[in-house]
Amino acid sequence: MAAAQFQLGRLYENGQGAPKDAIRAYMRLTVAVAGARGDDVKTATMNQTTVASDLTAAQIVQGQEMARRCQDSQFLQCEVKEEGIVTPVQNTEPPSGPHRHR
Repeated sequence: MAAAQFQLGRLYENGQGAPKDAIRAYMRLTVAVAGARGDDVKTATMNQTTVASDLTAAQIVQGQEMARRCQDSQFLQCEVKEEGIVTPVQNTEPPSGPHRHR
């Protein structure tokens, strides 16, 4: 899982295949550092530090909170950037039952 999180972090960092987003990059790299083993820890940490150097203290806190939420939800709530705002995820399953707006 750490390798996948590392790759997602790099995609967000560079804006390749995903919109460039330093906070999401930091969040994914934070999750990668937490799950990395051996030499991967050093690589993930170096990339996390590089991304953090372009963030404000408040953005780092936000990225850390996102990482915590991501891990606590077993990777189901990784795209929550602010309380109550969720980036849509492509749903490949057809809808079922009546739809209600919240």
